[in-house]
Amino acid sequence: MMELWNRKDKQSIYFGKIKGLSKGSMPLMSEERQISDNKMISKLEMIKITKSEVEPSKLEVPADYKKFDQ
Repeated sequence: MMELWNRKDKQSIYFGKIKGLSKGSMPLMSEERQISDNKMISKLEMIKITKSEVEPSKLEVPADYKKFDQ
C-alpha cells in the first residue's frame, strides 16, 4: 500500500524498508518527533477503514494525469 502512494517522507521510507511485512501492509499510526523536546514533526494515521466494492471507473487513471515525484 505504501508503494502505491509513492510517498517520499521519512515515515513512508522507513516502513518501506521493514523486511518480513506482508505485501500491502502499512502502519495504522506513525509519529515523527524531535528528540530534543518531543515536539511532533509529522503524523500519519489511518482514521477509517471500510471494506466495499469499488466501481471500475474510480480506478481509471485520468487522461491528463502527470506523475509527481516528491
